[in-house]
Order: sequence, then C-alpha cells, then structure tokens
Amino acid sequence: MPGRMIQTVLGPAPSDTLGRILPHEHVCSVHGGWGKLLPEPRPEWEQAVLDHYTPLFTKLVNDHGCRTLVEVSPSWGGRGRRDLEVWAELSRRTGINIVATSGYLFHYAPLPAYFHARSVSQLADEFIRDVEEGMEGTRVRAGMLKAHVGEDADGIKFLRAIAVAQRKTGASVLTCAGSHKFILDFLTGADVPPERIVLSHADSNKSIGELLALLRRGASVTFTIWGIRNPRLVGWPFGPSIPADHSPALVAQAVSEGFVKQLMLSIDYSAMKGLEADRIKEDIYEVPGRTHLYLFTHAIPSLKSCGVSDADIETMLRDNPRRMLERE
Repeated sequence: MPGRMIQTVLGPAPSDTLGRILPHEHVCSVHGGWGKLLPEPRPEWEQAVLDHYTPLFTKLVNDHGCRTLVEVSPSWGGRGRRDLEVWAELSRRTGINIVATSGYLFHYAPLPAYFHARSVSQLADEFIRDVEEGMEGTRVRAGMLKAHVGEDADGIKFLRAIAVAQRKTGASVLTCAGSHKFILDFLTGADVPPERIVLSHADSNKSIGELLALLRRGASVTFTIWGIRNPRLVGWPFGPSIPADHSPALVAQAVSEGFVKQLMLSIDYSAMKGLEADRIKEDIYEVPGRTHLYLFTHAIPSLKSCGVSDADIETMLRDNPRRMLERE
C-alpha cells in the first residue's frame, strides 16, 4: 500500500519513498544573498549553484540514503522565482526530493509594502494558494509553511495568517528565529494542532528542562547546531562558547525521556551570503566542511557516542520528518 503523497518541486512523491530526510536546509539563491536578491539571476550564478550542490546531493542520496531535503527559504527575502526552477533541475540531476516552503523571511530584508496593505485573510490566501496551486506563478507547490518572526505587530499579523493557512491546508508550520514558547503559545491558541508545529534550532535551548517543556506540549523539534562553537552565530546567549557535546547531549536526554517520536535532525547548511563572481561565499556558520553531509559524518557519530541507538536515529531521520511532510 503506497504512502501518502508529499509535495516536491517536481510534483507529488509517495511519502514512503523519501528515505532519510533533512528537514531544515537551504540552497544558495541564484538571485544573490538573502535580503538583497536581484530580480534576475546571472548565468554564472546559476552554474555555480548547480556545480556546488550536484555532488553534495548525489552523495546524500548514494552514500547516506538521504533522498529528501526540505528547503526552508521562503519567498520574501530568501529566494526568487528562478530558484524553484534551479531546484527542480538539481532534483532531476541527483534524484533527491526537494520540498519548498511558503512564508516570509523576517529580519533579513524589509517587509514588502504590500504586507502592510494586505489583511490577515489576504495574506492567508497567498499562503493557501502557495500550498494548493503553486508559488510565484509557477506550478511548484509548497510542502510546508515557514514562520520566521518576532513578537512585534508584524510578527503577530503574520502568525495569524499562517494559522489560517495551516487550518485550511493541513500543512505543517516550521519555525526559525524567535521565541519557541511565544510562537507555540500563539499558534496553539489559534487552533493549530501542536503535532503540526515544528520548532527548529531546538538546541538553542540552554537546558533539557526548557526543551522538555516544549515537547510535553506536543510540538516536534529539530536540532541544527552541530559543530558550531561560536555563540554569536546562532544567538546562543549562555556563555562564551557552545559546548562541543551540547546538541548530542540534549538529543540523548530527550530520547531517554521518551520523546524520540518528536525529534528531528538537520544541519541548516546556509550559504545565505550569496555569490561572489562565479563562486558561493562561505557558510554563515564559519565551520569548514560543514555542509549537508555533516549530519552523517559528524552529528550521527556524536549521537552514537552519547548512547543513542541506531533504531532511534532512524526514527528521527525517517519516520518523524515524513510524518511532518504528510498533509492531513
């Protein structure tokens, strides 16, 4: 019996063919750097993106059984229309499923004037159209909704619209920057089921107590800080450096507390600084060699050294993100 279908940039794909899944990743935009995208990409930028990501995605599929990547750069400030076409080409070349997201990317670019002119229902209609019909005049449909907001009036307006879109489409909501508790409080208060909410960068929580408080409310979380030591780069305010074992220790403790079915693993490889001449600038986290592959070469071995079993790792890599992507 085939699984449910999930939306990719190449169209629907059976959810039981997704393999291992990276649920929080980025592909460098062919329109330039985040917050300063150009209306049209340059041909050399497109070639640089194809040359950079084709071998990475091929290794994910062939060497690590990772057949799906969720690209979490939403339309305003994070990507342009041409990116959707380039992602489709990368998917055809490598065999990886790429799932795109709808939403806005706050903080990296000024909000468009029409954001302030539109009502909550008008914004919600935009997100619903992205999920049910296609984004930016294409037939590429979003597989998730992205909430990257603060706690100001604009963020609240956006969250209201996202909540309407979630209830209409059943798509999961993925968060990014901002207070996990604030976003979880707001969305659940707007009748978004907690099991359809994914709080990313869960390792930004200082303690297991903070993390367990979120998990007990039914939300899922994604860990992404593997290998990053500089707290400035992730907004981690709890000391001069991030302990090397911080992320694997948090995951191991959450697993031991019985929450393995709410945990997911990703890297958040983010070449968001864009392109320079015909090459991609360095990853924003400034850790050499920290690409999408880092999860398999470094993060998973660190989890095993903390006593997390192979079975639990596969649950976090396969079952949990697959359930996130399946529409209700």
